[in-house]
Amino acid sequence: MADTRTRPDRQWYRLAAGGIATGYLLATVLVIVEDRPAVVGYATATATAAVVALTAAAGLVAAVMLGAGQPTGPVGALLLLVCAWLAPIWVGWSGGPPPARSASMLALPFLVPCLLHVALAAPAGRLTGRARLLVGAGYVAAAAASAVRAASYDPFQDPHCWNNCTVNLFLVRAEPAAARAVDVLWLVASIGLGLLAAALVVARLARATRAGRRTYAIVLVPAAVAALTEAAYAVLLLHDPAEDPARPWFAAAYLVRGTALILLAAGVAAVAVLGRRRRAALSRLAQDLGVAPAPGALRAALARSLGDPDLNLAYWLSASGRFVDPDGRTVDPPSPGHATTEIRRAGDLIAVLRHDRAVDPAAHLSELVGSAARLAIDNERLRAALLAQVDELSSSRRRLVAAADAARRGLERDLHDGAQQHLLAVVYELRLARQSAGDDLAAALDGALETAGTALRELRDLAHGIFPAVLEEGGLEPALWTLVDQAAVPVELSEVPAERLPAPVERAAYLVVAGAVDAAAAASGPSDPGRLDVRLQIRADRLDVDVAGPPAGAYLHVADRVGALGGRLTSTPDRLHAEIPLPRDGDPTPPR
Repeated sequence: MADTRTRPDRQWYRLAAGGIATGYLLATVLVIVEDRPAVVGYATATATAAVVALTAAAGLVAAVMLGAGQPTGPVGALLLLVCAWLAPIWVGWSGGPPPARSASMLALPFLVPCLLHVALAAPAGRLTGRARLLVGAGYVAAAAASAVRAASYDPFQDPHCWNNCTVNLFLVRAEPAAARAVDVLWLVASIGLGLLAAALVVARLARATRAGRRTYAIVLVPAAVAALTEAAYAVLLLHDPAEDPARPWFAAAYLVRGTALILLAAGVAAVAVLGRRRRAALSRLAQDLGVAPAPGALRAALARSLGDPDLNLAYWLSASGRFVDPDGRTVDPPSPGHATTEIRRAGDLIAVLRHDRAVDPAAHLSELVGSAARLAIDNERLRAALLAQVDELSSSRRRLVAAADAARRGLERDLHDGAQQHLLAVVYELRLARQSAGDDLAAALDGALETAGTALRELRDLAHGIFPAVLEEGGLEPALWTLVDQAAVPVELSEVPAERLPAPVERAAYLVVAGAVDAAAAASGPSDPGRLDVRLQIRADRLDVDVAGPPAGAYLHVADRVGALGGRLTSTPDRLHAEIPLPRDGDPTPPR
């Protein structure tokens, strides 16, 4: 809320600063036009240089004015950049007042730190972390160089002076050696800062996302070019301190710097205009969405309004303590290069926008979105909560099925490795006793062997019915062929997938066929043994199981098994059809 109250202050601050900069620009124009013969500098060397110099300054002033009321562009850095860029014209004004010429000399070293500031703060206009320390160090170094040079530089004793050889009101004591040393140190520092600014620009563009590059590049690239050209200008001065605007290399460096500043101003202005358009689009968001927007329409509208196709909307579910997307799926943390904007209602978090850092990073995005799309957010949040509950129920059903399968598998193994082995041992002992027994006892032992053998067969059948081991070990195809061979009714099996499928899918498909076989066997008679035709086909994202011929029935346990996997089972008087989804890439697959 504090930011909202200070917005009018920011707007008036920008307008006032822009008005001062405009007055300074107009005064510079008058200096060039009225007293051109008395001005020594690049801007008066040729008409082209004058146009470039004034266009660059006017563009920077316009960028400040267009950003009024918005957080786009560092205002102080842009204004100081205008002063530093136009300062040489005032320094070279031979007939001008000494205070103006002397004060302009103080602004000369600040061009490079301003470019570094703009490059690191774009497009939001704010410095954070190490960038603030780096830019602050640049400003401090520029201020120190400016102060020492002003206190020690005597134009009369400078053999290389060319635009101001008479005026320095801030001179305390003439120290030509110290002044020259400061000049050399600052030129070296300018080279380092220029190269550093270019390297940081390349790094930011490399790390930025697609939407970020579109927003950053129009500001960062011109700033980097201007900083590199300033570094090249410093190299020229180190090589030849006798500066002359008529020399091609010096003139070219000035024109390139001016052109880069023009493009920089255009980029800052474009970002400001883009921000205004985004705010206008957000203000129309509620009207565009309507009363009951379609699912997903809010995310699409926000992405379109903010110019970020990768934007995502996550809703906070306080009951489960997690974020979900509009479809109810759990959302992961934002990836590098993305930022989050919280949307709150009465202080409670209801949603989070995950967007590119270049999308209005310092704007009041939360208030704009919250007021424009409150109804749509509430509707989608309720829908997402319901879908999340449905997903939790589906997951719970899958876990229950998996736990039941694990229990059945364990029971089958216990019967196979425990009771069955004990019965086999009993049968073996009975056979040994039968061989050494008399006739009367042998008859009794034969009966016991027959009873034990029957119990063993029934135990094997029970264990196989609880959980067919061949399904786990061999897969769906051999398990179905085993089922067909043991079926009490004729079964025609065709088009069975040979490859292994996820274990839950194989178990569900097997139970569909087994349920149809059991139902057909129960309904068959001597005159009508029944017949089943079974066909399994893999589609793009599911396994289709078709069984022709089974009698109509509820098949509830089979339907529950298929439904737990998100599938569907349909039954008609003479056909059973199941659609079992196959896990997508990235979906968890339960172990076998």
